[in-house]
Amino acid sequence: MARTFYTDDHKNATVAMYMNHSRKDTALEMGVSTKSITTWYKQALAQGGETRGKDGKQHSLDLIHCACQHYTHHVWWQTCEVFNISPATLYKWRFDYGYSNKHYGRNISKDKTDNDVATLHAKAMAQVNQQKDAYRIRMDELENLAANLQNKILDFQQSLKDE
Repeated sequence: MARTFYTDDHKNATVAMYMNHSRKDTALEMGVSTKSITTWYKQALAQGGETRGKDGKQHSLDLIHCACQHYTHHVWWQTCEVFNISPATLYKWRFDYGYSNKHYGRNISKDKTDNDVATLHAKAMAQVNQQKDAYRIRMDELENLAANLQNKILDFQQSLKDE
């Protein structure tokens, strides 16, 4: 099978169309495979391109956590209908943001587990506190270094006066 090479302009136009249309519609319109679209889209993301959400919008972190919490107490199709997302998106968000899995007969609403959001918030706050501590230590080191330099400058000025 012969391999087809596309120009960068064609690739960029395809990715731009994909931002507002389905992969299948984009493939038909642009005359490329859906695999090519996915590859080019991932390359664009790696180069700092805009992410694509449903309807071409990027979802806020608040919406993501609300959808994940909603799914904790509802079935998948209800959650997807309420938040206008696909099941694959819902499952990916839950995995990416550390929400527990509802499979294998586990009923999260009746489990005696910690609140998912509270646990994630506690982890995030612990990381923030570690960063603050590291910054404080670094600031102390810099202040000590500045004080030492100031003392050396004063000593040098004093030695010049003494000569």
